[in-house]
Amino acid sequence: MGCDLYIKDLPREAQYTGFEVSQESVNVGYFRDCYNSSGLFSWLTDNTGMEFSWWQLTEEKKDDWFRDDEEEGMLLTVRGAKEFLNLLNIAESIIVKQHSYFKKNLEIKNGKPFYKEEKQTDEEAMKYYEWFGLLLQFLNTAIKRKSEVIWSV
Repeated sequence: MGCDLYIKDLPREAQYTGFEVSQESVNVGYFRDCYNSSGLFSWLTDNTGMEFSWWQLTEEKKDDWFRDDEEEGMLLTVRGAKEFLNLLNIAESIIVKQHSYFKKNLEIKNGKPFYKEEKQTDEEAMKYYEWFGLLLQFLNTAIKRKSEVIWSV
């Protein structure tokens, strides 16, 4: 089980090619996070002191970021996607500010390396960073296309 996000105006048949988080899936308008301790939102919670939960976000922002659609269910509006992106940018700034590791290595990894405090290796940290980058790219694509996001949480 996990959170599945789909950019509404991209072909759905291309988005159902698998449940793997990858550049290819984001390119066709699909993003996934798992609901367990190895998920992206769990990593963000661990490294920011902020609470990241797909369900909580849906509940707290239901009237501001989302609209209900009879056919598709819950949809993240374009305005909601912008607000979500702003929230993720705040999380990113907290992560970078809290760890001297990031400050030392900002130029090495596209300016945005990430590190989990629980003795995470650089390789593991970069996998989360790449995953986080895919979510940012996914949201930016939806915003640029002015498309709502099908929010299957």
